[in-house]
Amino acid sequence: EFDAEIYVDGINVTTPAYIDENNSAYVPLRVVFEAMGCGVEYIPESKTAEITYSDITLSFSQYDTENTATINGSIYLPLRAVSEQLGFIVNWDETSKTINIGGALKYVDYTVEEACEVPEVGEDSDFAARLCSLMDSGENYCLSPISLKYALALAANGADEETSEEILSTLGITDLESYNNEAKAYIESSAVRYESSMDLDEETGELTEVVSPVGTGLSIVNSIWLNEDYTEGGDFSDEFKALAEDYYNTEAGTVNNEDGADTINKWCSEATGEK
Repeated sequence: EFDAEIYVDGINVTTPAYIDENNSAYVPLRVVFEAMGCGVEYIPESKTAEITYSDITLSFSQYDTENTATINGSIYLPLRAVSEQLGFIVNWDETSKTINIGGALKYVDYTVEEACEVPEVGEDSDFAARLCSLMDSGENYCLSPISLKYALALAANGADEETSEEILSTLGITDLESYNNEAKAYIESSAVRYESSMDLDEETGELTEVVSPVGTGLSIVNSIWLNEDYTEGGDFSDEFKALAEDYYNTEAGTVNNEDGADTINKWCSEATGEK
């Protein structure tokens, strides 16, 4: 048993964990799954645990020793197996020894008025569900709610007090400094890592360095640009640039009407490996 460092959509959740003989991680019933937004119930009469997410309900009997574990009287469940059944994606980061969970969206049938209603700071705004509920269900979309949340959170760091409060209220963020740290941890733990090797050309005998990704990962890079033609030559403050780079892996720069498209397109090409 050990203390597992787990990130649920970038938010740190540290909890005891147990590794079985198959190298599968088991975690206590409530801590992680409630952080994932699941409904959790333990029925002592039948020694059964129920986990509900959206329209999915999973039941686990404490008598089922193949799929559950009991430690000090508490029921532990296999983290990856349960999470993936609920639609989440689970990744193990060998370098940082962390577990990253994300990817599932809970769709809620909001009315447009309900989805657009900005909650009070501190309320659960369920940002991803509210965002998706506004999309036309008859169309296909490819969007990343967490990327949008990072972009708006970054903007909140540089906005004046009133604007910042409105952004944070919409996102459901109560402590911006803590969220900055959580975003930084998630971006760093999810990054693709590379290793270098030498390739021998049998015909010429020359050695060439080959850089290849190690395993799989998610590279999150951002940029924010200020158009000098509309800001009278203004620029971001050094403090904001440092925060953007340190916490959100973000390049903050300036463009103008003449070079804006070329500069940003070049950055996108380089940031995505010219994909």
